[in-house]
Amino acid sequence: MKYYSIFFLSVLFVLPFYSCSKIEVRQLKFNLNEISSIHKSDVISDVEIYSLQDSTVTLGSIEKVELLDSIIYLQDMSTNSLHIFSLKGNHINTISGQGHGNGEYYQLNDFFVDNDNKTVNLLSRLNKKIYVYDLLGRKLLNQIELPKAFVSICKSQNNYIGYMGNYTENADYPYNYWIMDKSFNVKGNFGKINQNIESHCSRSFMPFSFFKDNLNVIYEYSNSVKTISPSNAHEINLYELDFGEYNCPVLTKSDFKDNNRMFKVKNTYITNPNRCQETEHYLLFFVNAKGQNVICAYNKNGTDTHALQLDSYTDKYLFGFGNIVGVTEKHIISTVDADEIYDCWIGRNDYNDFYADYPTQVENLRKRFKNVDPSGNPFLIVYNLN
Repeated sequence: MKYYSIFFLSVLFVLPFYSCSKIEVRQLKFNLNEISSIHKSDVISDVEIYSLQDSTVTLGSIEKVELLDSIIYLQDMSTNSLHIFSLKGNHINTISGQGHGNGEYYQLNDFFVDNDNKTVNLLSRLNKKIYVYDLLGRKLLNQIELPKAFVSICKSQNNYIGYMGNYTENADYPYNYWIMDKSFNVKGNFGKINQNIESHCSRSFMPFSFFKDNLNVIYEYSNSVKTISPSNAHEINLYELDFGEYNCPVLTKSDFKDNNRMFKVKNTYITNPNRCQETEHYLLFFVNAKGQNVICAYNKNGTDTHALQLDSYTDKYLFGFGNIVGVTEKHIISTVDADEIYDCWIGRNDYNDFYADYPTQVENLRKRFKNVDPSGNPFLIVYNLN
């Protein structure tokens, strides 16, 4: 396996610091032939479930979720909308500004909640704008012109980081990541775009994450993770992930042009983590291995590594792990379809007698929710992380 290191070029902070920084490289090996239950590890400390079954709104394909205090923000890919709910399951508002008029956008690509400025910010790549709303989405406060057509964007203290999604706007500057100041003026760039995958961007790929003041960055078709500490520009860490026999071979330009070859590669090897997340005690890498979603966990205290299966939760309640739609240093957030929760709630389906095996969990689910509409909106699962 050839590893591709991630180099930062005149980035984020003060370049002279980088030139004298000592790079700490850590090799992390994961055995994907020994996968254990995530619920038998101590990665997750607690789990809670929330209903989104407010009948005043119909949710479509939920792609991303963020939580802020008692508010839930849900990006709906099918309708280019942002739905806002309370943790009690009540629909607060929906931002759906698709169109060509003032304040409207062609497509909603991403969003982020800015707790410092008390705003929710919607990104449209085609419009090259951020639409700034109040936290309840009731008032459009500002429209910000962006220097690039980003597919994803986030805020780090007084900086903003935009991701191009492997699209090169200027051949002289073929970089995926762009650093901007608080006025969205470009300060630097890094991460040269792999020309083999030019203009191809996976929607399941989440390029960056935060832990305290640290920014973690990953790349497509690379098993390297770079960590930078804004509070100490001398500290630069590089993690290189080794998945053994599942390491992706070096791919040529002709490989990427061969659809059959790429289908086989993606279903045989781990081409890259889909996302990474650092917590107080772990580094978590989300991958697809052997046809299933797996979390590769590195214990920062004991230095051991584990491959964890995202199986059903059977402790306090009963439900499947769900489709992951959000990850922070404190939570993994997933959605579970209403019909699946309904089967667990009534305690059976055509193939299983859930009540016979998990009577306490079924009763707890019934106490938590008086009714479940199997054709209604999904449920939100929040896993608290250690």
